[in-house]
Amino acid sequence: MATNGNYQQAIDRKLPDLKCPLCGEKDVSVLERCFTSVEFDPAENRVLSATGMALPMVIAACTNCGHSLHFVREYLLG
Repeated sequence: MATNGNYQQAIDRKLPDLKCPLCGEKDVSVLERCFTSVEFDPAENRVLSATGMALPMVIAACTNCGHSLHFVREYLLG
């Protein structure tokens, strides 16, 4: 099972020069939980919870300004 440490290691390995795109801070911290992004149908203005796709996401946040960066878990760990 992946842990926060695994996510941080993957980001450090794949993006060694990562910095916040808004303020330029280099201290970006991975949140301890994995989140999901769910599919939304704009034509019906609703979340497709029963039939839509849920995408596991790893979120890192800038420790200076709080801007969040979202990574698809599957690709990050792959």
